Formats: sequence, structure tokens, C-alpha cells
Amino acid sequence: MKSPKENSFPDLVSYLVTSKCVANCDICISGDNSTDLNTEMSKKVISEISKPEVKIISFAGREPFCREDIFELIDYAKKLGKYVNIENTGILLEDMHFEKLSNLKTDNLSISVDSLSKDLCEYMGRPFVSKSHLEYIINSCKKYKIGLKLNSVVSKITKEEINRIGLFLKDNPPRIWKLRQFTPRSYGYNVRNKYDISEEEFIEIVNETKRKFSNIKIEGKTSVQQSGTCFM
Repeated sequence: MKSPKENSFPDLVSYLVTSKCVANCDICISGDNSTDLNTEMSKKVISEISKPEVKIISFAGREPFCREDIFELIDYAKKLGKYVNIENTGILLEDMHFEKLSNLKTDNLSISVDSLSKDLCEYMGRPFVSKSHLEYIINSCKKYKIGLKLNSVVSKITKEEINRIGLFLKDNPPRIWKLRQFTPRSYGYNVRNKYDISEEEFIEIVNETKRKFSNIKIEGKTSVQQSGTCFM
């Protein structure tokens, strides 16, 4: 017989709503180009994962805003009483998105920012958000009272970028800035060798970043702490 703990559900469930994207990341973990479920079936998925114990539903993908019905799905999750987060690249966001997200009382946006260098982002296949567009996103989230979390993957390639991002954010910080150690997962040897960084170096970078930018709420997640947290 399972214990109550084994029968419990997580506080947060991330639902990969689409395989469509605007980037082609080396380290993508969801780029299988599967056919997306239609609106009706997607709502059934949301209903299934909306257990009482689940407080947060996070719409992920590759790029959720590539779905034409994403606002309908957000509305459906909100009507079920859930805190809704949208994990996205930030590239597609414009006034129309913020107005609709605000009207639907969307709680939070999570944006990936590993580098402020266009050349480096293109080298990694990562989404590039310019300084001006990132500033626009930060200000729009404040204007429409939507939470904003920035996610930065710290790797062999991006470790020097973290300080540059911090310098940009220090006068206009997001709700939270999460630094995540590159996690090897099932990538091929070339990708792992290209990005891998030791836990010791990652922790040192996190601690130094927290010291330099004490006004920013910063979280650090090692690859070990991320293990087992991704369900597809």
C-alpha cells in the first residue's frame, strides 16, 4: 500500500503544449516535433492535471505563444482556480500579449536569457532577447502586474555572461532570477562536452552573483537539484 506521500501530487505541473518554436537550441529537451493536441484535447489534459494539490500550471513547449489557442487554454486553467505561469522565449511578446495576459489575470511569465550577445545566442541556437526588448518585457510586466522570472542556464559557454546580465538587471530587476546549472540529460557527447560545468564552479558563480547583485532575488539550482523535476 502506498504511503500518503507517494500518493500526493506536486505543487507545480509543467504542461508542454507545443513542439513549435522560434529557436533551435543545442540543449532543447522538448524538440521532438510532435503534433500538438487540439484545443479540446489540451483542455482535457489541463483538467487531468488540475488536481487539488496542484497549485501551479506552467505552460511550456518549446514556444507556447506559437499556439493560436494559448489564451483560451490560459483562460481555462485560470477558471479552474490555478496559478498560471508561461515558460517562453520572450521573442514574440508585444503589447497585444500583455493586454490579453492581464485581462486573463495570468500570474507569471518565465523568460530564458542566457546571454545578451546576439552572436553567442545564435552560436548556441538559443533565443536572443535584445536589451531593449528585455527592458520592454520587464516594464510591461510591472505595468500589467504580471510576475516575471528570468531563467539563465549557466554553462561553460555562458558563465562569463552572467555578470553582464546582472549588470543590466541591477537597476530594473525581475521578480526572480534563476540560475540553473547546465544539466547533461541525454544529449550527445559533443553537446555535453561543449556546455558541461562542474557543480563546484556553478555554486561559486551563484554565490558571487548573489554577492554582487544583492538587490536582485536570485535562486541557484544545480543539476542534481534539477534531477527528476522534468516530466513530459
